Formats: sequence, C-alpha cells, structure tokens
Amino acid sequence: MTKRSELKPISPQALAAFKKHRLNIIQMVVTRSMKNMDEVPQHGDKTEELLTTGLDFTTQALEVSMQLGNIDIFEIQLQWALDRLPHVGVQPQHLLSLFKILAEVIQSILPAQVTREVYPFVTWLINRENELIQERVK
Repeated sequence: MTKRSELKPISPQALAAFKKHRLNIIQMVVTRSMKNMDEVPQHGDKTEELLTTGLDFTTQALEVSMQLGNIDIFEIQLQWALDRLPHVGVQPQHLLSLFKILAEVIQSILPAQVTREVYPFVTWLINRENELIQERVK
C-alpha cells in the first residue's frame, strides 16, 4: 500500500483535468454501479440519487486530498463510514466496490498523465478500505 507520506500533491494541470471531468466521472460510476445492483446498497428509488450524493462528496474530498497531498480526510471518512453506514444499509464491501469502479472510470476518462498522478490516491483509498474490511473480519 502507498504510504501516506509518499502521496504528494498532484500538478495543477492534473487537478484541473480531474475537476473538469469530476461530474462525468460521478455519472459514469453511478451508471456502472446501477448495472451491478448486488454490489451497491439498496435504497429503492433513491439508490441512484444516494450514490450520486456519496460520490460527489468522495470526489470533492479526493480533490482536496490531491491538492494537498494529504489523505487524512479519507482516513476519517473511512473510519466514520465503517461505524455509521451499516446502520443505513451500506456495507464496507459496497464502498470497496464503488472505489474500484471509480478507479476504472478514472482510467477510462482521464488522460494517461493525469491518471498517473491521480491513481495513487484512488489506490490508497481502495487498499485502505480493504484493510479495514479485513480488520473487521479478524
């Protein structure tokens, strides 16, 4: 796993490219997630809306993390999610699936150079969520 100290701020150009495509990334992640309904939390007619809202927050936090080169906001978010979200039907595995789809979409939308800068942050997010799931199993 990439250590927090190894994550450096991304270039202003990469950050601008991510911001430019952020809403499209969200829409594509939601669309792909809705095709895999067994991997997303079930909230009836509100599923798509809630996925969009959650991914909007996640991608905004990703922007801040990449700009600062600091992933602490995600550590706090993941710990909160681990404790709180199961009470509303969102399991840690759901988040892991969404983060993996997010990584796929980023690779498919963003230019290669931008993806190389963004990907360590998304990889950290995936790996950390997986660690938290494994810790819960123990």
